[in-house]
Amino acid sequence: MALYFNSNTRNVKILFLHPNFPAQFRHISRHFAEEGYDVIFLCQTHYGRRIAGVKRMALKDKKKEKCFDNLYTDEFSRSKARSNLYRSAFIQLRNQKKWNPDIVISHSGWGCGLHVKEIWPETTLITYLEWWFNPNSELALAMKKNKNLNYSSKSIEKMWLRNIPISFELSTADHIIAPSRWQKQQLPKQLIKNCHVIYDGIDQNIFHFEESQISKTPKLTYGTRGMEAMRCFPEFIKSLPLIISKWPTLKVEIAGEDEICYGGSQPKEGSWGAWAKSYLQQNGVPDGKVEWKGRLELREYLKWLRGSWCHIYLTQPFVPSWSLLEAICCGTPLVVNKCPATEEFLGLAKTICVVDDLSVESISSAVASQLRNRSRWQPVSAETLETLDHKASLKKWRRIADAHLPTAD
Repeated sequence: MALYFNSNTRNVKILFLHPNFPAQFRHISRHFAEEGYDVIFLCQTHYGRRIAGVKRMALKDKKKEKCFDNLYTDEFSRSKARSNLYRSAFIQLRNQKKWNPDIVISHSGWGCGLHVKEIWPETTLITYLEWWFNPNSELALAMKKNKNLNYSSKSIEKMWLRNIPISFELSTADHIIAPSRWQKQQLPKQLIKNCHVIYDGIDQNIFHFEESQISKTPKLTYGTRGMEAMRCFPEFIKSLPLIISKWPTLKVEIAGEDEICYGGSQPKEGSWGAWAKSYLQQNGVPDGKVEWKGRLELREYLKWLRGSWCHIYLTQPFVPSWSLLEAICCGTPLVVNKCPATEEFLGLAKTICVVDDLSVESISSAVASQLRNRSRWQPVSAETLETLDHKASLKKWRRIADAHLPTAD
């Protein structure tokens, strides 16, 4: 493994760590680069993405593997292998490049930052917490009740063990950042004390209300990273025959990959997408009523979200999605289920219709309420925009980072 870059002479050096570039750090890494700091981002995959001023460095192990999914059967082993890979990169930065960061910003979920304080004991480590696996949480309770979430004593044990590398990194961090109050609340009491809540932040130059892009014909949308039980995909699909029977002119569009990203079991059909197509056919949904959009590029996704007459966001009590906040900023009419993961966002917009449970009748009724509401499209309030704006999030990041930043020449 080798690292190649042209280092500048600035005094302030900031290092970002995440397996996938730029992930949750796209706004903050761009911000520091625009400020003129010397910014390096160590990753494994990037899909060609770049940020001006950020030196992106993709790491591979000796087998030239970018990730370790096909080498190890569990995330604990992958985290250990990943931590060794990043440790080697740290040593090369320190010894060969004479590059030592003032601040390291790391995602704690993957093992990238386990050796930061070993190699650079004096650096400031700011660690991003996405999820702490609590076997007594609302998520664990939901797993017990929902067979699709694959609850077992073995799965709970595996969840608990995933905390080993996470807890080690969090315990060495100078600051912990959680992207919602709900995610912070999952931490043990000792770690909560050192945790700040900063929303990931939405770029409202991109995600904003645009009346001209509203679809001329009724359109219902559902979008998520992967079609899976954690995002209540089966419940959504089961509601469609009733919704479509009541709204025959409605077009349904589903965006996302046919894969499981956050856990749970596959149906006998092999994937939830395959199951959904079979279920809809068996329950009388005509061909052409549901369009499968796949993965959307930003411009297409933005137009799709703005055009929706009703966008459905459902989730188990787990990590809330960026798409929920993006839809809010776009003024898109929303149907959102009430659960601990979404509660802190439900009061942010009048365009949200809340579902108290995940029954077919409740989802269908909420969709009908939105479709009948002539004032369903509304720009959100200035207060909400300020709450969710990436610039407001950047200010909070800077208040933490500035206490540890030397002055640049």
